[in-house]
Amino acid sequence: MNQSDSELRRELTLFDATLIGVGSMVGSGIFLDVPGMVASSVGGSMLALGVWVAGGAVSLVGALCISELASRMPQAGGQFVYLRAGLGPLSAFLYGWASLLVIQTNAIAAVALAFATYLTPFIPLPGYALKLVAIGAILVLTLANRRSLRAGADTQNFFSLAKGLALAGLVLLCLWPHGDWQASLQPFWPGEWRASLAGSFGSALVGALWAYDGWICIAMVAGEVKLPAKNLPRALLLSTGIVAGLYTLVNLGYFRILSFPAALNTRLVAADAAQIAFPHWGRQLFAATVVVATFGTASAFILSCPRIYYAMAREGLFFRFLGNVHSRYRTPAAAILLQGAIAALLTLTGGYIRLFSNAMFAEFLFYGLSVVALMNLRRRQPAPIDSRLDGSGGYRVGLYPWLPMAFLAFSVWFVINMLIQDFRGTWPVAVLTAAGIPVYWAWKRSGGLQS
Repeated sequence: MNQSDSELRRELTLFDATLIGVGSMVGSGIFLDVPGMVASSVGGSMLALGVWVAGGAVSLVGALCISELASRMPQAGGQFVYLRAGLGPLSAFLYGWASLLVIQTNAIAAVALAFATYLTPFIPLPGYALKLVAIGAILVLTLANRRSLRAGADTQNFFSLAKGLALAGLVLLCLWPHGDWQASLQPFWPGEWRASLAGSFGSALVGALWAYDGWICIAMVAGEVKLPAKNLPRALLLSTGIVAGLYTLVNLGYFRILSFPAALNTRLVAADAAQIAFPHWGRQLFAATVVVATFGTASAFILSCPRIYYAMAREGLFFRFLGNVHSRYRTPAAAILLQGAIAALLTLTGGYIRLFSNAMFAEFLFYGLSVVALMNLRRRQPAPIDSRLDGSGGYRVGLYPWLPMAFLAFSVWFVINMLIQDFRGTWPVAVLTAAGIPVYWAWKRSGGLQS
């Protein structure tokens, strides 16, 4: 097999990459439990909207930092590549380990459960049936993405456009004249300002950042994006900015049409809002829209995330067979299948909120480490490594080092706050992630890993 046959191909345009980002972000969180979770954590509509604005700002800063890393190293694997270059093979291995067992697979399982939950307005499903439907969706999308990158990207583009239009329609629907604006947004602020409010705001951010999380998927397919030094940062910033604006407006709309207190106590928030506006058909219409949205988000995760394990194997940091490209389909088929099997099993281990909380705890641990990697690379290699790929000078994050340091500080606070606020839920994730350290050293001593 020659070199060109063993490498992934650069087929994705700026349009494709932007829609992968939008499609990965606009999925389950904004339509299901998260708006109510955010609102109940902070106790006032203005603070709840502030959580969504803050989540968008944090995601934009994170996207700026990852943009420079993606521009420097536009290869498949995303954060795995950046951590290996900036901090060494151990941190890169731990990221891949956590991605396969916690981050990406829990995220896929959570979105698949959301897909099944929004089928209930059409087909009443008991708890075990929800999980079976979620497993079926994961397996179907896994097999589809195994067959073709182009087919997977085209499918993702379709779902992303549909979701974007649906979300824009939901904004207009929820802001439609209905009752008294002031009354529906009461209370504006929590009944009492307490010392634990900062912790509650942090807990609310878990849900909001989950709804935004997905922009990193663009970096994972960096090895397949055309003109990466130009298109990667543009796609990251475009997709994150679009979604931040839409999310803030949608939440304002939810409070407007449902009232703030009612928004705290509903799971199918988009469908319930639509039912109030159009009692005869609104609930079914938006339930169908969210079914499409969540199916598309699961597709985006399943398309992009296996590139992590592919990159690990190509670097000698994971099972060699996961680094193979299918001779016919030109995709990392083995990595896609392994991820799908683990994600399907994880649907059996917990509910929607538990699954995405697990993913976010580990995700921000490695976001913080990625910023440290960026700072190390800036110190050692001032010029972008692979700018020769398109003749540009590459992207460099502005306000350096203040923006990266701010994102690093936030990531540290976020992880510690999750441990404090949800210790029973997060300590198993911390232990499982740390368990990768002895696995790394044992496998390396046995000759399975290379530095």
